[in-house]
Formats: sequence, structure tokens, C-alpha cells
Amino acid sequence: MGIEEQFYLVWPLVLYFAWRRKYSVLHIVVFLTAASFAANLVLTHVDATAAFYFPLSRFWELGLGCSLAILASASHGRPMLSPRVSRYTPAVGAALIALSLFLFDRKTAFPGVAAVVPTLGALAILIPGEDSWFRNRVLASRPMVFVGLISYPLYLWHWPIVSFEAILHSGTTARPLPLGRGAVEPGICNPDLPVPGIADSAPTQHICGTWARG
Repeated sequence: MGIEEQFYLVWPLVLYFAWRRKYSVLHIVVFLTAASFAANLVLTHVDATAAFYFPLSRFWELGLGCSLAILASASHGRPMLSPRVSRYTPAVGAALIALSLFLFDRKTAFPGVAAVVPTLGALAILIPGEDSWFRNRVLASRPMVFVGLISYPLYLWHWPIVSFEAILHSGTTARPLPLGRGAVEPGICNPDLPVPGIADSAPTQHICGTWARG
């Protein structure tokens, strides 16, 4: 979320600069997106945790969304893809995001190239075009919309538990969480299982190490 908020601070300045200089907004965004992706590849190889939290190495993900928005606006309502293709793109996008949950583990260099998979999945869902059954019946269903409305609290649910546990046992050696092995502890102390909300964030073995040190 920090990366996103910082992006919102920079994005209006990019638009203003392009407007003042009468430059193509799309060309500037594509250039900045490519530069950010290159920084992402280099920094992930050096320090994956730094690459994850450094805004300049993550802006490319949002830059792809901006490029899509610009292209969609320039199309003036015309389909960007053929009806046959756009009918299936939301389902393909959801499949790419779901695939990331099974392909990535603690050995995956993330963000790096791996981040392309869920990012393209999100783009496939967002791209305008022919309404599909998957978009209308699944993504627009009441349960999915409800989850979307409360997605931010769901993203943060584990942090109060982790914080209070650390406060209660501050200065002691590592110990299992009293809430049970089946709920919180596996997500924190098993480096093969992602913690909800940090599934694509810093390596979980780093979290375990920090926890063990108290």
C-alpha cells in the first residue's frame, strides 16, 4: 500500500509535466514503466526485499495499469480486443493470479520476473471489452463484491494478532502462538506458506527470523 500511495503523489506530476511540455503521456508512461521494470530486475537480483519495498522498482506494475487506462481512453469506447478474445480474458487473468499462489515459494525471486504473472493477470481482468460470463457471474457476484469492499481489512487482519503476541512475549525466546498451529503460526513460522497480506512481499523466512529474535 505504501508503494501505491507514493505512486499517487508522483502520477499527477507526470501528467502535469506531459501537459506542460505537450508530450505524449503514453510515451512517457511507457518509458518510465520500462525503466522501473529494469530497476526491478537488477535490484531483485541484488536484494529482493529492497526491490519489493523500493517504489522505483515497483512502479512498473502500476505503470502498466496506467498504460491500459490511456489506451482504453484513446479507443473512445471501441473494443481493444476481438469479442472472442475479450470474452475469455477475465478468466485467464484470474487463472494467472491463482497460478501465482502455487508457483511461487520462498525460493522465488520476487518481485523480479515472477511479478509479471499476477500483474498480467490483473491487466487481463481490467481490460475493457466484451462482457464475459466469468466477469458477470463470478467477479460481479455479490460475494465477490462484498470481499472487494472489505478487502483492505482482510489484508490487515493478521497484524494486530502478530503485534499483540510480540508485545506479550517481548524479550522471550521464540514460542508457538497460543492461537493454535492451524491458524496463525503456520503462516508466520513456516517459510513455505505465505502470510495473508504478504503473500508476495518480503520472504517469510525473514519474518520467522525476526520473530525468533523477539
